[in-house]
Amino acid sequence: ASVFLGYGRVRAVAATGLLCAFVLGIAGFVVLARGILQHHEAERAVAQARDDLFAMIVHDLRGPLAGMQAHLDLLALDVDGFAPDTVADLDVARRAGRRLHLMIDTLLAVTKLEDGQLAVRRSEEDGNRIAQELAEELLPAAKAQAVTLQFPSPDQRAPCRVDRSLAA
Repeated sequence: ASVFLGYGRVRAVAATGLLCAFVLGIAGFVVLARGILQHHEAERAVAQARDDLFAMIVHDLRGPLAGMQAHLDLLALDVDGFAPDTVADLDVARRAGRRLHLMIDTLLAVTKLEDGQLAVRRSEEDGNRIAQELAEELLPAAKAQAVTLQFPSPDQRAPCRVDRSLAA
């Protein structure tokens, strides 16, 4: 038996080997591509489930908050006989409710921002007034912790451009 195959026979064996490697390479690529697609689809499903849960939670927060806000507004219609501190506390609670509503709206806005659907509308605002409103809302908690809140005089303006609907 002869071991010599000849040049033509060696080329045929080499070509067959390359063809097999090429076919196996394509098959491997197809398997890899399928795996990547399945992983991407799973990530997309998890993201959709997260978005659905987020929307449900935000929706469920709005209902009780609207009820609370409505009752606070009803109380504010008839404050005769209330102590001045109680009237002030009622006003703070109403503002805090509106602020919480704005925060919920901001959560929805973040989702819209991520989807490229949010239009930011900035306007000239007084930063000191915004800080004073926040400080008034936080005053009861600060007093309970023996914390003193300090902010600039309401006479001083600190102009800033903000979207109040997002500055909750």
